[in-house]
Amino acid sequence: MTLRLTSICSFYLKGVIWITYAIFLIVLVGFGYIDNPNILFELLLCGILIQLTLITFINHWRKYGRPLLLDWFRLTTFLAIILNYFQLIFFLNTNRGIWVNNLVFLKSENSMMVLVTILTGLLAMKITDYFSKPKQSGFVSIQFDLKNKKIFFYSTLLIAFFNLYLILTGKIGYGSDSSILYGTFSFIFQGFQLITPFFLIVLAFIKFSPVRYPGKYNYLFYFFFIVQISTGLISGMKESVLVPIILISVPYLTYNHKIPKKIIVLGFLSLLILYPVNTVYRNILNNKDISRISAFRLATTEVLSDDFVDNLISGGQSYSSRFSLFPWVMYSVQEEKNWTEYKNLDRYLILPLAWIIPRTLLPDKPTSNTGAILYKKITGSESNSVTPSTYGWAYFEGGLIPVFISFLLFGLLISIIESKINMDSLLGLIIFTTLITGLIKVEADIYFRIAGIFQLLITIFFLYKVFIRKPKTEILYP
Repeated sequence: MTLRLTSICSFYLKGVIWITYAIFLIVLVGFGYIDNPNILFELLLCGILIQLTLITFINHWRKYGRPLLLDWFRLTTFLAIILNYFQLIFFLNTNRGIWVNNLVFLKSENSMMVLVTILTGLLAMKITDYFSKPKQSGFVSIQFDLKNKKIFFYSTLLIAFFNLYLILTGKIGYGSDSSILYGTFSFIFQGFQLITPFFLIVLAFIKFSPVRYPGKYNYLFYFFFIVQISTGLISGMKESVLVPIILISVPYLTYNHKIPKKIIVLGFLSLLILYPVNTVYRNILNNKDISRISAFRLATTEVLSDDFVDNLISGGQSYSSRFSLFPWVMYSVQEEKNWTEYKNLDRYLILPLAWIIPRTLLPDKPTSNTGAILYKKITGSESNSVTPSTYGWAYFEGGLIPVFISFLLFGLLISIIESKINMDSLLGLIIFTTLITGLIKVEADIYFRIAGIFQLLITIFFLYKVFIRKPKTEILYP
């Protein structure tokens, strides 16, 4: 996977970023668009945030031949929160506050604390960089063999059909009964969610490998991938469609395959259409008593019958709105004293045990339904969930000190993993790929991130031991 960044490209990228930031600053201040001294200070603070996000991403890419795992989280922090602040800056300068969902009024004066919260989290992760010693990749061709092949083959089919069953019966996905995922036997459903990525990634390595494998594995890959995309569409969760695509992308690029431009354009247009289809689909599920397949067919027909360009514009605006998390962090800052679901990192005391003990044995362990609780608190409805971002969840714990401690723990865990995994091995690439899908989002609570990572690692190690023989590698470029 040759995606190294040259010194020249690194220099130009950083130059474009700093010149753009400087011009933005000069125009706002020099032409008098900004007359609030607090906003001016916030703009200067954003320069530090740019250094800790975009510039760190580029520097690590240049130094290690690839961005580090935490760099993807830093990149999304910029895109979803800092960039969103730049979009809101004129409004924050001239108004006392902003409305969220036309229900909650957020005071503009809280914007400074939001940026300080982001800075606190980023500085904590920056400290953990000193504990990260990522191994350089030798650009190898990953070679491996399956063992227990029949069990692997039929396990894949079982997972596919079980996922179809869960979606079609409404047990998971949008509008499903959350008690199934958080109830006594939640470990069964969560277990299937944990093992699914492993099988998809291994099948993708088999499919895209230059080594010939029996043709049945190619058919199994296509079947399993189509099932994952289909269940993702029917689930009403956009993320469930995107994750399988990301999971097979790393194996595809590992063997130096190039993505055709037509596929890139088609994929981009499909993503823009996906959002309005998903929105209409959810509305149909809320208002009509019909099956999920019928609802999805009706939603697709309705969207495609509208103007194509309008759908593309609508999809682009919806994704932009999804990446607008700055107001939600403002909500956390403003409402922290009224949040009582968890406080002062008390949950972390049982984290060493809670991640592995089933809820049947530890019924009071924390439940990852805080997004639904927050949505109900804001709207009074239980039909959806919302996130104030990873930074907002951390601030709810009790302010800046919990933010620093939780991000320090999070950064240490990822940095240690980064130092241990071998990117020239199948095991290392499986771990890297599965972690990437979570780190490109700045939405989940750190407590559940850490618990999920522990569960993911032990699952991957177990499945790898059961199904994969010790890989043989051949150095292509020393």
